[in-house]
Amino acid sequence: MAQLEQEVLKGQVLVVEDNPVILQVLSFALERCGLGATAWDNPLEALEYYRNNKDAISIVVTDIDMPGINGFELCNEILAENPDMAFIFISGAPFCDRLDADAHLERFPFLSKPFRISHFLEVLSNEMGIETVTPNPTSS
Repeated sequence: MAQLEQEVLKGQVLVVEDNPVILQVLSFALERCGLGATAWDNPLEALEYYRNNKDAISIVVTDIDMPGINGFELCNEILAENPDMAFIFISGAPFCDRLDADAHLERFPFLSKPFRISHFLEVLSNEMGIETVTPNPTSS
């Protein structure tokens, strides 16, 4: 089990968020925890990156409402190539009337903005099947 956890930790967290402040905060928190973060503010570019680096990605953290394609559409595209990919959805906008919300939110966790980074890291750890990650106070 420990070896599997080490392999998971080698993978990147793909973060897709069109708000640059949230994108930077999440990326910084992940890096402080020793997790690699690949951050994109454009979901179409993130999808292209995923397709070129799919073996390196362990989990996708995505906003729902973004220009181009939304987080659910991004999820559908990635799941078509890798049905086992893990996701965490984040959003500050209401979406309960969306037809595609139910299927995705039954399978993957959702965090409503604003959320605490500690809660985000706990959810991320659960989804990755690892011990809860915490920021390393000595990392820069």
